[in-house]
Amino acid sequence: MIRKVIILILIILIRSNSFVYSQSPVINSDTIILNKAIVQKDTQSQYNKNKDTTKINPKRFALVASVVPLTTAGLFVYFQKAWWKNSKTTFQWDMTYDWSYALSLDKAGHYWSSELAADVLSEMFQWAGVKRKQSLLYGGIFSATCGGIVEMKDAFAPKYGFSPSDFGADILGAFTPFLKEYIPFLRYFDIKWSYDFISKPDKTYLYETLPWGKNSSLMDRYERQNYYITTNISTLLGKSKTFQIPECLNIAVGLSSCNVIGQVNRDARLEIYLSLDWNLQKMNVTKDKKIKKLIHFLDYYHYPAPAIRLRPNPILYPVNL
Repeated sequence: MIRKVIILILIILIRSNSFVYSQSPVINSDTIILNKAIVQKDTQSQYNKNKDTTKINPKRFALVASVVPLTTAGLFVYFQKAWWKNSKTTFQWDMTYDWSYALSLDKAGHYWSSELAADVLSEMFQWAGVKRKQSLLYGGIFSATCGGIVEMKDAFAPKYGFSPSDFGADILGAFTPFLKEYIPFLRYFDIKWSYDFISKPDKTYLYETLPWGKNSSLMDRYERQNYYITTNISTLLGKSKTFQIPECLNIAVGLSSCNVIGQVNRDARLEIYLSLDWNLQKMNVTKDKKIKKLIHFLDYYHYPAPAIRLRPNPILYPVNL
């Protein structure tokens, strides 16, 4: 079934990009007939300038297209060990714990990972010669497809089920890069993720020492995950002659949790942070385009910065992970 879905998507992409090549008609070097009138070279030059001359590189396109089945296979291997070890069952909906699981922080995880995947895939499609707007669309389609396949597998797992909200977060995240192309307001905000590899000062034990954390997977440890919605301060407030804020400085609102035990939350608490955030793309450390692309993707991560925990009780963190 998965193979059929991937093949169908590839066929649609190939047809939509006119993957069949043909020679362009020969144009006289001195003149060109346009709208039945003879125009000079400068008109043809302007016409060619406005015309999209992007061509697909077949080898690169094939390489990019192969990423989807490989990524899907990798996800299956990981989740098979982490979540799907038990026997299969019939299709079921996850309606009991859909919004209570991990205080719904898993929805942020679905959104963030789908947006990052779509952004990476879009960049790869552009590298293969696909036009930018089409690349953003295809990146969203492929990312949402991967998320949908995982959700379908969850639907047949005894402890889980198909989660409409999880899949909705997958779709929303997958198409965020595409929507940002058409809705400028969305470009003011970004979602970032961080992982607390060191125990926070107010937590006595590492997550692995908790009774419910011994056999959990890396991505199940929501106490260690932090999700931030961030915006650039100077962009938001505008430039000021009297008071200048470094362009690389963002302000962010973050979410994390305490005492989360997957589907059953014993004394679970939602943590809310107000934090500074580093905008790596505004630091202008290089002019190299390839390095800039790398920095763009590294900027999906929230790096240590000063923060204030607003709830459950206020705490100042000089450096918060």
